Amino acid sequence: MLEAEFNLDYNDINSIHKDFKPAKYIKQERLELTKKMLLKGKILSEISDKTGYSETYLLKNKYKFLK
Repeated sequence: MLEAEFNLDYNDINSIHKDFKPAKYIKQERLELTKKMLLKGKILSEISDKTGYSETYLLKNKYKFLK
């Protein structure tokens, strides 16, 4: 995902900054997108499609995302 977006290989991405972790970045972006979509009142199936979280996980953890 990041490799294609920025035309960098895995090692280049990991050496951008010593504190930058691609997996952590992706997780944070997914959390933010989920929160925005929940606040906009989007249905769980749409949020699931866009973020990769299952509908069951979203339903179970809905309030965690809204913190």
